[in-house]
Amino acid sequence: MNIRITQEAADELKRRYGAGGYALRLVYDTEGCGCAVNGVPQLQVVEADEAGLAKLRQAADEPVPLLYDPLQEIYFEDTLTLGFQPNRGAFRLASAGQIYSADLVPSDRRN
Repeated sequence: MNIRITQEAADELKRRYGAGGYALRLVYDTEGCGCAVNGVPQLQVVEADEAGLAKLRQAADEPVPLLYDPLQEIYFEDTLTLGFQPNRGAFRLASAGQIYSADLVPSDRRN
């Protein structure tokens, strides 16, 4: 899986979370959604050296690493784009064929 981060999204990530020292983790959250195929994508901001990140795969490396669990790869297409929508104040995760979320607001999980 490959995720392209647009310049607008990169600028907003830097504004919100700083220039580095963290990673983004893409999660397909199924908690409370009923069936495992019904879920919502989430972005989590985590420490770049957080334990457990080594088992994840990297989908992007610039401007920050964007990681995901290989077991959740089946819920996403191979090529995605993470953009930012200033009018909504949220990020947008999409592929050429669909929008996964137009209102992604990363949750900061750093200590």
